[in-house]
Amino acid sequence: MRSSTLRHLIRLRLTLVGPLPEIWREVVVDRDLSLAHLRDVIQAVFEGQDCRHHLFTDDLDSPVWSRTRRRWGDRLTMIDLRDPTVIDEASARIGSVLRESRPLYYGHTCEDGWLVEVEAHEDILEAASTPPVRVTAGERRSPLPCCRGPFEHSVLVGVLEDPAHPEREALRAQVERTIGPWSHFDPEEFDIVEVQRRLDMLDPDAPRLGVGVQPIRTGPLEWLVARLPRPARAGLERQLATSGLDLPAVITNDEARAATREFGWVVSRAADGGIPLIDGIVDPEVVRIGSAALGCDEEQMLRLIALAKRGHLLYARGGRLRANKRSAAAVMQPSELWSLLARELGRTVAPGMSGDLFLLAIADGSLADPEIGIRRCAEAVALLRQGQRRESWGYHGSRSDDCEQTCDCPNDGAENWHDVIARVIRDAATDGAGEEAVPLAAQFAGHEARDLGFDPDWFERSAARPYALAIRSGGEPQVAESEMLAELDDLIRLLSMFGLERGDAGTWIVPPTLQEFARESLRRPGAHRVPAHIDF
Repeated sequence: MRSSTLRHLIRLRLTLVGPLPEIWREVVVDRDLSLAHLRDVIQAVFEGQDCRHHLFTDDLDSPVWSRTRRRWGDRLTMIDLRDPTVIDEASARIGSVLRESRPLYYGHTCEDGWLVEVEAHEDILEAASTPPVRVTAGERRSPLPCCRGPFEHSVLVGVLEDPAHPEREALRAQVERTIGPWSHFDPEEFDIVEVQRRLDMLDPDAPRLGVGVQPIRTGPLEWLVARLPRPARAGLERQLATSGLDLPAVITNDEARAATREFGWVVSRAADGGIPLIDGIVDPEVVRIGSAALGCDEEQMLRLIALAKRGHLLYARGGRLRANKRSAAAVMQPSELWSLLARELGRTVAPGMSGDLFLLAIADGSLADPEIGIRRCAEAVALLRQGQRRESWGYHGSRSDDCEQTCDCPNDGAENWHDVIARVIRDAATDGAGEEAVPLAAQFAGHEARDLGFDPDWFERSAARPYALAIRSGGEPQVAESEMLAELDDLIRLLSMFGLERGDAGTWIVPPTLQEFARESLRRPGAHRVPAHIDF
């Protein structure tokens, strides 16, 4: 019987099979968690190495129908393998499965998956309040989520660590673009705080974590994460977690009153009898009175009224613009009107993903940084446009849509970082073959590389499958900052009313109240709906 005051834990070492030096993590988990939960832990600590075609086994060498080994998987695994001896992973407890001394292996059953060795160490008794999963140690950065096995990762690291390699700069540029503007790629770096944050997002009380059971999240920031190519998601998630964007906005009544003065006048006028329309145009007399009251020109006054209508603060009826119930009630309390403007007007004026990224740059302080400015926004928009296409390509340039491990990395022209790796392998094999070697095509198999003198130990067990340059049509154009500024013109005009300014040197001036405004706008509910499947 389980104690109500103690938690029975087990220390596990999780090691990616293949890369040298090793990439490993040490975690402490509740023995009563299932192998389905352990799968989610593996996904979290190795940053997204995920595929629904997966399997746990305690013997890699036994024949398929062997009685000497055990295998565990979910229902999809049982269907894929057509093997009635596969045990339901949701019913198998970690402590019971790992009671014997031999290790467990977790891997993908589809092409080019990774293999993780699970070794059990000592049992630990701690207080029941102890978290059910925590990371205690580890070494080296996880491979990129779409990395095609340890061979490709080893080549990637080897090229980046060789200053004299002719492909080093091209590969570095491709990888940096792939992981997005919020990340950097250091193969030796292990961020234990970030790994623990990902583990803390897991719910050990859920019957099955991971694919298909993540909660529907409706905020624009979650929408941005879900739309990015998989290798770039972790960087944005980390940025959101460390920027304090989940904290409530803080603004005083005096600050809110000053920030909403212009819109407050328009809404108050519309709530008190309405703003007359003459042939669908705002009464010039009201425009003149408003301009005098607010100290602005008539053109700006007309724009202010148009923005209030665009943000659904006003509606037209009976030849007048009238305030709706929400805005009429909010105008009595400056902080409520400020919050309403952030949620409603910001959502309406912000042009989709580029607007949300611009608001994020304001909220996290990066827009005011002269070293960053709008650069991250432009780079992220380029990645998001790549994500809209969602082209998944196999080694032969063919689609493999039923596998979550397929590649959605951005490419310049007809090349991405996988293609640079393939060229490195091809060139190394050609160089190792000597002058009399027959020139290689874009594709070669493991036995061909051995014949040409290329070191066979670098190849995966599945090296008999050909390793080829992917073939794609059409490049992903970079998004120029000037193009993005033109797209954001309406939003920038709106935010200038809340203090946004542009310095002579092109730098941005962002007052603290505008940072709070952007934070409140990004927390708006119901702006977007995120698919249920979100990779860790």
